[in-house]
Amino acid sequence: MQKKPKQSDYQEQQLSLFPKKDIVEMNLENEDESEIDFDNLDAEDFGFDGDGNHTLVPVQQELLTLKLLREAIQAQNPDDPVMRDFSEYVLPNLLRVAIGVTAKGGRFFDELDQQRAAAGKAQVRRDNAGDQSLNTHLLNGLFPANLIEQRLEQLDTTIQRVVREKERRLVIAGFILHDFEKFPDAPDDCRKLPLEKHRQIISEKIKQLGIDYFLDPNSPENSQNYVDDLLVLAYNAQRRWDTNWNFSVYGLNPQLSDRILRQLADLTCLADSLASIIKHPQDAHNTKFEGLMHNLSNGKLQLTYHSIAENRGVLTNVVNNAVMEAYTSLNTDENKYYEPLLYLPTGVIYLALRNAPPISSEGLSDRVVAKIKQLCFSQLRLRQTGFGRDGKGMKYADYYTLFCDDRGLMQIALEATLRILSSGKKSVGSSRSEKLKDFQKLGVISGQPHTFLNKGEKNRIIDIITTQK
Repeated sequence: MQKKPKQSDYQEQQLSLFPKKDIVEMNLENEDESEIDFDNLDAEDFGFDGDGNHTLVPVQQELLTLKLLREAIQAQNPDDPVMRDFSEYVLPNLLRVAIGVTAKGGRFFDELDQQRAAAGKAQVRRDNAGDQSLNTHLLNGLFPANLIEQRLEQLDTTIQRVVREKERRLVIAGFILHDFEKFPDAPDDCRKLPLEKHRQIISEKIKQLGIDYFLDPNSPENSQNYVDDLLVLAYNAQRRWDTNWNFSVYGLNPQLSDRILRQLADLTCLADSLASIIKHPQDAHNTKFEGLMHNLSNGKLQLTYHSIAENRGVLTNVVNNAVMEAYTSLNTDENKYYEPLLYLPTGVIYLALRNAPPISSEGLSDRVVAKIKQLCFSQLRLRQTGFGRDGKGMKYADYYTLFCDDRGLMQIALEATLRILSSGKKSVGSSRSEKLKDFQKLGVISGQPHTFLNKGEKNRIIDIITTQK
């Protein structure tokens, strides 16, 4: 039995494409961990698409991409060994091998055309010339399909009965390999090659991408037993079981049963469809999704959505969040009616139970206003804009009353006072204490009159109490 490598040794092997000194200089493991707002990250933050110019990215950018993706996977799947092993074994190799490779076209084709023209070769095909990187395509399909599969395991479905950890690993590996002809080292007309050549390509890709350790970390050599199973999933990613499904005719000899393979093929097709079809929220009602979701969930789940007519930047994001809360507020302990699945600029796609109640438009405007006030309050508390100090104490701008209740205003006032009145400033506590005594005598402030010490801490307290507009 082959000994499982240490994680540190394996990661160094995966990243050996780059000079070791550059990796050491990055020293990512010793960086201070800061909280990352994954909801506001887009494809450019991950270094995938940008303006479509798919050139080789610097070492630091790729390592940052790997770090961000691993943190996102861990946050979404905290107790999932399958996704943990995917981020450890497959993800680093996928980013390295598929860098600069497009799934559907783009400027990268122009560079290839120039190279092939110089070599006297024909131009590459542009059947699907939308500008999307292969990494983006694979991850955009994998993540939501994985969430759907996990939900299916919680319901009375065929997936719940036949899919276990091994099958989950196989379907993820099958989807990663379903576009094997698009990897940069794939031969020309790859799909037209005979079955034995396809087996050789898949076998090599399993090792190149670390899928062997992903499928079986303790005995990676066992992954070669499932080459034909992975080919079945790769062949049927776009068309579920009308391609190479007659195994006796095509010579395939998969290990899994026909019943399990059909479910995994549906999941692979679903992942590919999510990455290829979804551009707008309303694409959730594409007939392909209706058929796939019905088959996979035994008619229990469907995709639904909300959409916004116009994109108005930050305001659109606030409205999206408010509507999303309206949907998820209908969930109960017994039924999760709506689960946000995909976040788009003008809406959200949900994984929903077929018997989910519709949301009411009543109260949506109040939710939006509450969201705006919550957002503004958090920014005001962070920046404390409009707070100042003069001879009469702390003062704040009028607009604070629009976004803060009394408790919230005092929280901000406390933080602003501690910031403005540093410990090095001269205290005026003695003069202010006389004013507080008058307040106590008038009954405005409870307690007996006191003599206040001339200390900076008392000065800050007095300024807070006398905060005014």
